[in-house]
Amino acid sequence: MKIYISILLLLIAFSESWAQQSADIDKITSFHNFEFRSSPESLPGKLTLDLTISFGVKYYKYDDKDLKELYGNKIYDINLGYRNDLLEYVDFYFHRLNQADFDRMKDELVNQYGDFLIIEAVEQGVEEAIRWQGNIVTIDLYRYGNEAIDLIDRNKTVLAATRPVQ
Repeated sequence: MKIYISILLLLIAFSESWAQQSADIDKITSFHNFEFRSSPESLPGKLTLDLTISFGVKYYKYDDKDLKELYGNKIYDINLGYRNDLLEYVDFYFHRLNQADFDRMKDELVNQYGDFLIIEAVEQGVEEAIRWQGNIVTIDLYRYGNEAIDLIDRNKTVLAATRPVQ
């Protein structure tokens, strides 16, 4: 009986900490100076249309001379996804981070957003993938190896945040 009570208490404590993390991450309205639900015209840098997918999302390459580094790592590329001209997706590409730099970035994100989940890679070539999951907002950090399907993604590290337009 004692073991069942202990397990029950652990489950309650875990669910409360998960709920707290989810509630906190869902309060995010911007991600590294990119305001979710903002229009493309609101940005100071240059947007270049890169891709439009069938779900109505337009992906742009973003260039801003002032945003070249994040968490001490040089940014290789920035992609922004807009649905109905409202920002819902931000990703930062870095050259492939070594394990120490990846762990340092992960630690910075843990300090900001709490514990993460290790997730299964949904595409070939992803070597390590972690997620901060809320009910609305999702933040992913993952690394591609040399086996990535998309040649542009090979040997890159990606930090992505999503807050769907609802």
